[in-house]
Amino acid sequence: MTKEQVNKLLAMIVGAYPYLTKEWDPSYMSSLWTYLFSDLTYEEVTQALMDYLRTSTSGYPPNPAQLRDLVRRRKEPPELSEAEAWHLISRAVQRSTYYSGEEFRKLPPILQRVVGSPSNLHEWAFSDGQYFRNNLFPWFIRSYRQALETQKASAALPEARPFRLPGEDEPPLSLF
Repeated sequence: MTKEQVNKLLAMIVGAYPYLTKEWDPSYMSSLWTYLFSDLTYEEVTQALMDYLRTSTSGYPPNPAQLRDLVRRRKEPPELSEAEAWHLISRAVQRSTYYSGEEFRKLPPILQRVVGSPSNLHEWAFSDGQYFRNNLFPWFIRSYRQALETQKASAALPEARPFRLPGEDEPPLSLF
């Protein structure tokens, strides 16, 4: 986004929350938001702002992280529920006695990270049903939740770039 586009976005926020005009310095806020949204398009961030304004009942304006999260949610396909993910793993394990590599490649990338390797599917295929349900299921659910959290956290962070406040002439220091 350009600085002019960020200024339009900030004007929309002030239009929705008029009390903000007394509490912020437009030059610093505009520079910071331009930096934070430089990897996104104006349309993406504007749509995220509209989504926020339509759904938030907090009475507070959005912060950049909330808008970035709304943009991310629109871009990403919906994540699998725990039950859907477990169903895919169970189905893959059923055929993994002989076809573990093929079944592993069919899994979505996040489930591949949780499973680890085709050899794990192969090993689970030979385990008894009691072990599979009582030991593997709880472990899988915990691991899947952690993988989702990690994926969300890494998706929320853009690449590191130097940040410069208005009026700074020397080369900027990286914030990251």
